[in-house]
Amino acid sequence: EGVEVPESVSYFTKTVIDCPVNVEVYSPEGELVVTLRDGEESDISNEHGRFAVVYRPYTGEYAKVICLREGGDYRFRLVASGNGLVSFKMASKSDQNPVLYSFDHVAVSTDEVIETSVEQVLQENTYSIDADGNGDFEGTGEILTSVPSDNIPVQSISLDETDLNLA
Repeated sequence: EGVEVPESVSYFTKTVIDCPVNVEVYSPEGELVVTLRDGEESDISNEHGRFAVVYRPYTGEYAKVICLREGGDYRFRLVASGNGLVSFKMASKSDQNPVLYSFDHVAVSTDEVIETSVEQVLQENTYSIDADGNGDFEGTGEILTSVPSDNIPVQSISLDETDLNLA
């Protein structure tokens, strides 16, 4: 008998972007899907997926969470709302194994733009940089790829009064 996969885990990609940026998500057809504003908590669902801005009280920052329902070359445009450090993490599956694509603590200044797309991340492992926000990209940055190696399938579990054994 099949097990139904909860909607919360059935997305094609999941992306988390940390401060201080506003994030615009564009469909493969170039239409604006959603704008996630730094400092404004929100939770939006539409035909493209679920999009949220979540306050993290332990850091005082806002995380932008993007869960896309299906594949396609969605584009992410990150516009700096202030000076600070931006982190980007996108999880996807490759041959049924999870893969994490990321960059951490990239310095940005107000109005600077970082832009990438699902295909640019998956195929080139890069993002584009527009330092003055004028629409001309002056450079690129590298997105790191990692395959979590700590996911080991459990073959059996046994429990007695003193021990839990996983094999």
